[in-house]
Amino acid sequence: MLTTAKVFAGHSGVIQRNVLKSWTLHPGAEVVLFGNNDGAAEVCNEFRLRHEPHVERDEIGLNRIDYYFDRAHEIARHDITLLRQLQQHTDVRFLSCY
Repeated sequence: MLTTAKVFAGHSGVIQRNVLKSWTLHPGAEVVLFGNNDGAAEVCNEFRLRHEPHVERDEIGLNRIDYYFDRAHEIARHDITLLRQLQQHTDVRFLSCY
């Protein structure tokens, strides 16, 4: 799973932490968090997520999602043929049926 997050503060921070923790409950799950927002490194350390602080940006400063996918392809432990379909945001929780 690859994701990016907002700053880990306030209510949004609580939601993001809960979702990331829920993703780690799936056996064999690999979660890669991109970005270096406040709290990202600490959350990755706490939940044993892979942290990729570097994010490439386009000419107007927006994150390049193609970089996320290319980098995840380079570092993933699992076959990521379906990676583009699995990209999620940190406010989406997966239930046990997934």
